[in-house]
Amino acid sequence: MKSYRYAFGRALLVLIAAAVLWQYAIPKSFESIMPDFETGKADKCCSEYFYRTETDGKPHYYIREYAFDVNSEEYGELIDILSSTGYRKQVSNIFGGGSVNGYSITLEPHASIYFCQGDSMYELSLYGMDVPAGISPERKDYSPTGGMAFQKRAVEFICENGTLLEEYEP
Repeated sequence: MKSYRYAFGRALLVLIAAAVLWQYAIPKSFESIMPDFETGKADKCCSEYFYRTETDGKPHYYIREYAFDVNSEEYGELIDILSSTGYRKQVSNIFGGGSVNGYSITLEPHASIYFCQGDSMYELSLYGMDVPAGISPERKDYSPTGGMAFQKRAVEFICENGTLLEEYEP
């Protein structure tokens, strides 16, 4: 009788472990990390591009705001780039997602992309190790399978193909 309980317990643990692996080891598509977002139904797409320069050994930080016409070829290319990689959930999602002390930015320059659809705003931020994505403010943390090379490509695309709206120092 006890052996059946132990066997049942072990089987249950194996199922739980498999579920965790499925959620955290298997990469998700761009569409699946943006719940209820439909790329063809976006009302607006804009981005903040963050970079820094140095003058006399002192860093100067800048932000450029870009926009993409959601009916343009450039918007379609941006979606293609974001869809070209998989996204693995990070363990921090178990605790609700997001870093308690903010995100560690390991990519320079870096960018955040915002998509508006109806009353909802979706965000994907390319910070390097941390890539928060989803509906604001309920974002989850991901690691793109394309790594830093994918993120650099996306950030460069934003800077080269977006319509510059404004540049300022924060």
